[in-house]
Amino acid sequence: MDVLLSRQSARLYQNGYSSQDIAKKFGCSKSTVLRHLVSLGVPIRENADYYKGRLNHGTKLIEYVTSSEVAKLGFLDDLWGIRISVKDREDLRRFASIIELVREGKSVPEISNELKLSYHAIQAWRLYRSPNIVHVIRSYLELERPKPSYKWLSLALSSHQDLLGPFVQVPDVVTDFTEVLEVIRQLRPSEQTFSVATRFGFRREDVESMTLRFFFYLLGVLVGDTAKCVHGTGKTRTMSIDLALSKAHASNLRFGAFVALCANSMGLRMSRSKDRKSTKTIPFGAYRWRSQYSLLVNWMMNACLGIREGQTTSHDPIRLDWILSAPRKGRLSFIQGLADSDGFNDIHSLEVQIISSPNAQVVQRILESLGVKTRVDRLKRFRTENVVMSLEDAARLPIYNPYVRSYRLAELTVLTKAKKYPNRRRWPSWLHREISRLIGQGLTTREIFDLILERHNVLVPCGSIRYYVKSPMRATEQ
Repeated sequence: MDVLLSRQSARLYQNGYSSQDIAKKFGCSKSTVLRHLVSLGVPIRENADYYKGRLNHGTKLIEYVTSSEVAKLGFLDDLWGIRISVKDREDLRRFASIIELVREGKSVPEISNELKLSYHAIQAWRLYRSPNIVHVIRSYLELERPKPSYKWLSLALSSHQDLLGPFVQVPDVVTDFTEVLEVIRQLRPSEQTFSVATRFGFRREDVESMTLRFFFYLLGVLVGDTAKCVHGTGKTRTMSIDLALSKAHASNLRFGAFVALCANSMGLRMSRSKDRKSTKTIPFGAYRWRSQYSLLVNWMMNACLGIREGQTTSHDPIRLDWILSAPRKGRLSFIQGLADSDGFNDIHSLEVQIISSPNAQVVQRILESLGVKTRVDRLKRFRTENVVMSLEDAARLPIYNPYVRSYRLAELTVLTKAKKYPNRRRWPSWLHREISRLIGQGLTTREIFDLILERHNVLVPCGSIRYYVKSPMRATEQ
């Protein structure tokens, strides 16, 4: 609307025409007419609800935002993982000022001049939009106060930081198993859970009764194989679980599906994503699963494992003393998640090892609480610390999860059932002849190990075979 039309509008308005009539006459909106009338100093005789004095926000939000309490940002003390920036603080202050001025009856142009903000920003904040920080407050006001020493955690956030829920109350730091149990009892499985569960023969009631085991298994996997991806910078940052497993073993498909089931049972979305192609570093390619970004993953890493922002489970020690107060099934599920990720059967020493750097002492304490004798081997070549146990103890636990049925578990079963000859000096004569024959065929140590195990169900350490290959006494013994 140009200056001439503005003056004509003012004249018509003063002669008794309504702003709505003028808007129809000139083909513009009512708010445009009112804005120009105010700019010309024409007194507004209408209430002009759309333009002046109306707030399209709930009374509870308005009262809270304009109270002295909001300036202290006390609501953040009740929300886990929610952080705000300097800009958020300034937006909140401006939003409160806009509300106060609107309630005083001031027009949008008057508020714009007073606060030095654009007309359109004020109009949007007043009627249908609001700063991100206000979205957080709106969600917060729908919740009750959490119980002492606990905070509300929203499993999902929108792009504008609306707290979408579901909500659970969590402690800042876990010091005892009972605190974890309270959180687990609040979690509800997604519908996706039950379709995945059928693959493992679980019924709905089985899933609900095994939530504790699923939680601890996933916690063990978080310490081991998974990558933890971070989304967001500067303010609230959420994490997701990214699991990539080699295609060299078909059983890894079942392992990945079981990890997804554990996440689903806690209300997190996690499913198969695009596989990784073969490369020089990943010769077989990799199956892949990804979860949604969620503060629940952050909480498991931070409060349960003691891993702070910027730290990793590969380089920083976890703080997990509280797990010793957990029931046996929880501790065992944690160890199984870790072993399915980072465990292996050592065919050289005929033992089972879990790569545990830098957490060997923690893992050793948990295994000893399960009645397993262990030792810690420090491998300078790989710069790792491994927790080592016998094949028999590993099979008895079992160290690998029986529902996953991994290639490691299948291999362990074969190894424990085979007849063992760990000492070369006690080999029977037929074994000397057989190994010498295979050496003569130019087979590698691993090929000889596999053939002897497959054909004769006999277990000979690779180290003993390798020593025998190099021994000058081999011909004499033969």
